[in-house]
Amino acid sequence: MKLNRKLRKLFQIFIFGTLIMVKYGGYLGLLLIWFGNIQNMSLSFLYVDLAEILFKIKMIMIICIGKKDAR
Repeated sequence: MKLNRKLRKLFQIFIFGTLIMVKYGGYLGLLLIWFGNIQNMSLSFLYVDLAEILFKIKMIMIICIGKKDAR
């Protein structure tokens, strides 16, 4: 069970890394994937949280800009 949870976290980090790589081009995504492979999971989740916050901010910005254009 514990191994399964660890694998799921690793998979999530990999997906986030890929997502960020697509969004922000390269280095941050690669860092995420790289930190995901380190045993210190808390460090990698710090980066995942950072990436998630960046992604949410970008989405909010896109939505706000879209609303301005709609007016």
